[in-house]
Amino acid sequence: MNGTNQASHRRGFTLVELLLVVGLIAVIMVVVFSVLNPQQEIAQSRDAIRVSDLKTIETSLNLYARDNQQCVLGTPGVEYLSLIDPAATSSAGGDCSSLGFPADGTYHCAASSSVYNVDGTGWIPVNFSQMSGGAPFSKLPVDPVNTSSSGEYYVYVTNGSAAKLEAYPESQKYAPLATGDGGSDPAAIESGSTQIACANRVPFSYSLTFSTTRTGAEFDAAGNLYLGYNNTVQKWVPSGNSFAYGTAFGSGGSGNGQFSNVGAMAFDGSGNLLVIDQFNSRVEKWTPSGTTYVYATAFGTSGSGVGQLYLPTDLLFDGSGNLYIADPHNNRVEKWVPNGGTYVYNDTYNDPLYGLPESIKFDASGNLYMMENGKDEIEKWVPNGNSFSYSSVFGSTGSGIGQINFPNDIAFDAAGNLYIADNQNHRVDKWVPSGGTFVFGASFANNGGATQFLPAQLSFDAAGNLYVYNQKNGTMQKWVPSGF
Repeated sequence: MNGTNQASHRRGFTLVELLLVVGLIAVIMVVVFSVLNPQQEIAQSRDAIRVSDLKTIETSLNLYARDNQQCVLGTPGVEYLSLIDPAATSSAGGDCSSLGFPADGTYHCAASSSVYNVDGTGWIPVNFSQMSGGAPFSKLPVDPVNTSSSGEYYVYVTNGSAAKLEAYPESQKYAPLATGDGGSDPAAIESGSTQIACANRVPFSYSLTFSTTRTGAEFDAAGNLYLGYNNTVQKWVPSGNSFAYGTAFGSGGSGNGQFSNVGAMAFDGSGNLLVIDQFNSRVEKWTPSGTTYVYATAFGTSGSGVGQLYLPTDLLFDGSGNLYIADPHNNRVEKWVPNGGTYVYNDTYNDPLYGLPESIKFDASGNLYMMENGKDEIEKWVPNGNSFSYSSVFGSTGSGIGQINFPNDIAFDAAGNLYIADNQNHRVDKWVPSGGTFVFGASFANNGGATQFLPAQLSFDAAGNLYVYNQKNGTMQKWVPSGF
């Protein structure tokens, strides 16, 4: 009887009690693990600092890129490390070779006296103090350990128009950030990449020079390049990274198929080539014939009357096949429309600012831009029915940032940025769209020395490479986009 009563009072743990016990054991294990493995806790703390530092630097670089007109990001190809070079003999730092890195110029370590500087002399070669509101931090962050022996330090790299940051995590908790950030190094936490982009940087680097004393620079649909030379039009065909001479047509004179100073060129929708015959104050039309072109017709007469031209300088087509001719010495742009294989005068846009409209281009929205050679400005004209109306102007005379001195040509890239051949400032200027107008972005000049650079004509090929005619030495330069 008593045995039966005792058995009836025995019972096991309830589910709730079991869960409470399991939870208590888990808490105890975490506490014990933390006590027994404090290194991981410390490593996690340092990794949290690394993630925060990279985010702070990335944000600061983006602010700098939007705020600073020069936007100097450092030397492409160099890895800037947050390490201190003990062998550095000046505040400029050293090549990190004393820390075991190759002495090949691809690494840079800061001096102890300047590693934290925010003026471009610290381990990151960016002058944050140039920002309009001052530097966003008083000193540059460095890795919490920051030693080459441990492999824990920050890395900064740039291609001149974008930048990337790297840090190496210690803890198991933060290791997945390195493998899952989409970067090129699975061992590093990477931040920025192409997201840190300088809107004010010109993404071009000098590539090569070819030909002498040639102007025009127009591409056909096959990528062949057409240049004016000695009263002829030369056709150059792609050859590797450059071009090779193909053929030529035309001769000097004032008769049919002759030129007196070949000017700008443009292809119509049928592949016919329209060429400005500048000193004869006319435009010639040439039609394809095998691998060359044959003369078809010419239009325009010399003068200042309606439908006349006097030393025209540029021409281009709109989307409807109408032809626009820059007639700067008459202070106007003329519109000519197709008419039975030739063109007839249709309309005139007189420059209200009397600035000599020497170069004309359309943007992707069909707005017409006139480069004012005489006033160092760019005018914007907007469509108005079958015509155009003056809208606004930007640019001013001078040699400072965002100023222009005797511009010779303008061109748009595929992204809608405007490039200006700033002739007497010996540079090419990039202007970026901003609220219906354009603001200065940056400038670049000839790698052979600024005074040896007189950019006179600009042309883009289908790949986005920029071709610049250098009036100083009569050569055509190729500039290629810089990729990260």
